[in-house]
Amino acid sequence: MAKKDEVKTLQQKSKFAAMEGLRPTSRWPVSPRKAMAQARKSSKGRGYPVPPYPDANPLQLFRWGRSEWHSLGRAQKVALPVIIFTALTTWEKEDAIREERQFELDRASAKVYAARLFGAFGEPRRKRKLLGIIPLPGGKKQDY
Repeated sequence: MAKKDEVKTLQQKSKFAAMEGLRPTSRWPVSPRKAMAQARKSSKGRGYPVPPYPDANPLQLFRWGRSEWHSLGRAQKVALPVIIFTALTTWEKEDAIREERQFELDRASAKVYAARLFGAFGEPRRKRKLLGIIPLPGGKKQDY
């Protein structure tokens, strides 16, 4: 009987946990400024920025941006050039990072191609065939 009670309580706990996961979250779990600060902090060690609200749709982001813009009040005239300048420099920075990454990928693929071309990896293994016609399973797959 004691084991059945334990199983029943564990089932209830797991059911409550599942229902908690299905419960719809509020529109913004934390304030936007706090979410941006947390995202900035969590993306310090990574090579890419972490979004503050990864599951937010564009309409929610637009509404948030509009409310932040209206909260500026009279400082909108000063903030507009700063926002445009920041957006352009961020765009250029992301473009430079993307180009550098593509250059590194091209260089690595050229290096592997040159190594294969000049035989740095040795002779490629011949595919085994039964009676010279039927390919046998279990051969190592070569990815070049």
